Amino acid sequence: MADNSVRTPGTGETIFSDELTHTVLGSGKAQLVKLMDGTLGAEAAIAAGGGVDTNALRVVESVCATATLTNLASAATSAQALASTAGRHGVLMFNDDANAVLIKYGTTASATSYTVSIPAGGYWEMPFPIYTGRIDAIWLADGSGSLRITEITT
Repeated sequence: MADNSVRTPGTGETIFSDELTHTVLGSGKAQLVKLMDGTLGAEAAIAAGGGVDTNALRVVESVCATATLTNLASAATSAQALASTAGRHGVLMFNDDANAVLIKYGTTASATSYTVSIPAGGYWEMPFPIYTGRIDAIWLADGSGSLRITEITT
């Protein structure tokens, strides 16, 4: 079987592919996909440089073995939920209070200065890119519950 496939949507055009043999799936073709910097007509693939080179693709496998669980009691005043942590790879939060909690990337969360609101009984996971700075929290009203925090670090 030769590399490249011909597609015929009326006139036909070549799609670049590579012939492979898989131990389970058998022989076949895989379409070649070029990662490029977005420049129109670019012919060279972008360099893999761990994310340091301009326009480089960064793929990081994140395997972490440490999960630290903490509880922050409900309060109608801003409090630090997490300190700045350079090795942070993720945060999960569950609000078991009857009131919504406001989470802020940075100091002094308030009803007019917050990043995300977690409703009563709500769950939230920090999206990528991971924020490694301080995180504060404040509830819309003081209750009897807590913010259950799991911070994943290296």
